[in-house]
Amino acid sequence: MSHTFIALIVLTTISMSLCRHEDQPVSKTPDSSLAVEQKKDTIVPVEQTRGENVTRDENNWKSEDIVSGYATYKRSYCGGVRPSAEMEEEYRKEFPLASAKIRFVNTENSTDYVNVSTDASGNFSAGLHPGTYNYYLLQAAGANIPPNPNCQKYYERSYGQVSIQAGGMKGVHLLYSFQCDPCSPPRP
Repeated sequence: MSHTFIALIVLTTISMSLCRHEDQPVSKTPDSSLAVEQKKDTIVPVEQTRGENVTRDENNWKSEDIVSGYATYKRSYCGGVRPSAEMEEEYRKEFPLASAKIRFVNTENSTDYVNVSTDASGNFSAGLHPGTYNYYLLQAAGANIPPNPNCQKYYERSYGQVSIQAGGMKGVHLLYSFQCDPCSPPRP
């Protein structure tokens, strides 16, 4: 047993003496990045920089303006009998679109879109470029709106348009008017 222990110590000492840590660059690969120790300074003197070489990306996130507002919804009467005046008044009311997901899609470029969530009061905030946007409802887990949350047709249609001006906007009102369930057969 003591011979094995001594042999292990000798092998460890030999392998450590063969390593030359000070002459090898440091490299570390935790995921897919590589860090290598640099031997020279990478600082560029101010005199060597030129302002006219700076480019500006028009689609940069920093050029977006903050748009905030609130979203509400109205229901449609879907019964077969003519509604009473009280029932008609009830269907004119707007309710906060609480804890919902909204998608803004630029009308000129459908790849320019932003998804946002509303809070419990229907308030939202989004970074949008100036332009005109269609707004949609996105399916959200556990949502009780629209009337049939499992009906995909509610999520395929635009509920309106909003024009965003440069400089940001506050108090934008998005109204979602939910029609009768397009996935169910018509009522008598």
